[in-house]
Amino acid sequence: MLCLVSLLWSCAAPLGPADVDADHDTEPEPATLTDGDTDLPETPPVDPSGLPADRMVPWQGNVGVEGGIPARPEVRNCVTEDGVPTDGVRDAAPAIRDCLARTPAGHAAYLPAGTYAIRSREQGEDGIRIPSDVTLRGDGPDTILSAEMSLEHVVYIGQGYSADRLVPVIAGGAKGSRQLTLQDTTGIEAGDYLLVNQLNDRTVPVTPVSGWGDGDCSWCDQFSATRLRAQVVEVTGKVGDELELGAAGLFHDLSDALEPTAMRLENMGEYAGLEDLTVVNGEGASSGWRVNVMIEGAANSWVKNVRVENCGERCIDLRTYFYRVEVRDSTITGCIDHVNSDTCYGTEIAEGSNALIENNIYDDTSNGPIAMWGASGNVIAYNYIHDVFRFADRDSWFWPNAWTHGAHTGFNLWEGNDFAGLNFDSYWGSSSHNTVFRNRIDGENAAQGLVPGHVEVAAIIVETNNPATTIVGNVLGSQGFSNEYQEVDTVYWDTNAIYAIGVNGDNGVFDSMFRHHNYDYVRKQVIDCDDAGEPGCQTGDPNVAIPPSLYLGAAPAWFEGATWPPFDPEGPVVSDLPAKIRFEATR
Repeated sequence: MLCLVSLLWSCAAPLGPADVDADHDTEPEPATLTDGDTDLPETPPVDPSGLPADRMVPWQGNVGVEGGIPARPEVRNCVTEDGVPTDGVRDAAPAIRDCLARTPAGHAAYLPAGTYAIRSREQGEDGIRIPSDVTLRGDGPDTILSAEMSLEHVVYIGQGYSADRLVPVIAGGAKGSRQLTLQDTTGIEAGDYLLVNQLNDRTVPVTPVSGWGDGDCSWCDQFSATRLRAQVVEVTGKVGDELELGAAGLFHDLSDALEPTAMRLENMGEYAGLEDLTVVNGEGASSGWRVNVMIEGAANSWVKNVRVENCGERCIDLRTYFYRVEVRDSTITGCIDHVNSDTCYGTEIAEGSNALIENNIYDDTSNGPIAMWGASGNVIAYNYIHDVFRFADRDSWFWPNAWTHGAHTGFNLWEGNDFAGLNFDSYWGSSSHNTVFRNRIDGENAAQGLVPGHVEVAAIIVETNNPATTIVGNVLGSQGFSNEYQEVDTVYWDTNAIYAIGVNGDNGVFDSMFRHHNYDYVRKQVIDCDDAGEPGCQTGDPNVAIPPSLYLGAAPAWFEGATWPPFDPEGPVVSDLPAKIRFEATR
């Protein structure tokens, strides 16, 4: 049985075939921005002064679909014009593929309410691949794409894997630089995308070596985990061998000693969207490598207002390679396998940059958003993460529901989320320079059954080899439950802590942390970076007020009158997110 319909869905009825030109012989109408977009040009600039500049990147205006998700006109009804069956029995995949192929660029293909069985493979491709410049749009949650056989992917966005030559970088490798000179730019033009990386820097450390003795993360990147500090960039101009990059510039310094290189991503789809429907694994499906929505080799593409249900190994998977992808306003819920490891990740984010994961509900999955190897410059914001944990060992071990996992993530922002626990782990290696800003992290999960005897409980866990972590403006822990401020340089603890820092070996993790202006329910006050016992202010200024956001200049329209910012350590203020309001309205 499918879960109850969410109030998330838009009340506006999609256009039917009578509302559009059936001949499709006119130019597409100019795209307009949807109400959910945050990337508006009139937005005032964010002022991050007072925070350590070496850890900040320009997230504002540089995450999610550039210019906002377009509100595309519908020009093709896949049922009436292409004969797509809606009975949930006959295979609908071939006809949906035909409908998408016949939809003009800049427009949307429309699926009315109904159940569309996805059964077949075509030329080695399974599920439904959405072409560049086309949106697949349903009529809300009652438009159901249901996978009824063992498919690797149910819906696929992007053009897949790239493996071009590595070209040496010879100039322009400073943090923030928008110019990059390569040894040879043959075949690279404005509009292309590059993977920029360098050899691992063990002084950070950038390392694939497990902090728990489980070997190297050899599967982390296509270079045997030797070039983990990576970034996907857009080429916006070219003069000779000098390239102009997108507005975000480089996130970190490139070092000649670490042999920096750039690789053209030859397989990149653009501006493909999935909207207003449900993607579910049908009855009796096994997890296998079953991804409900796969995004691979994609730029400026999106998943919006989608219900992802009964997830396989991944619910929504951003992977190898992506740039400015957006996942928003969606509900991710339910698992085929809720027990074992490496299953039912709510949203995996790996080997890509500048994604925006915003205003989503995660409920009854094994993980929420999880930043994997090579993820850089992404924003995970204003998501409500509810009853998310793995069932294995649930009666003894606290399960954080947002993670870094796999090496090496960096310069990612967690902002404004409401959830139980965040873990910068070292199971497959390191991460660094990540920021946790104005979240509500309560350090407990009532549904998990946290009773005396549970161990390794903390709102924020920062394991070994995770230096330069920034934690600012959060409300942490729970009244009457949290009973210890921090555990440092430990492997095992049995308190309900606010922080567990340097787990399995400090290795400079504590001393490099910038922890400022957070409220916690153990000390019951705001703690600043220059207070006694804190790691110190690094290069930050404790006297400068923290801004409401690090990527939004003002409250976005989709906050719809909810308190902005929702979480404030002064007070403290803890308000309901729009995603939480939507979720509770369906209970």
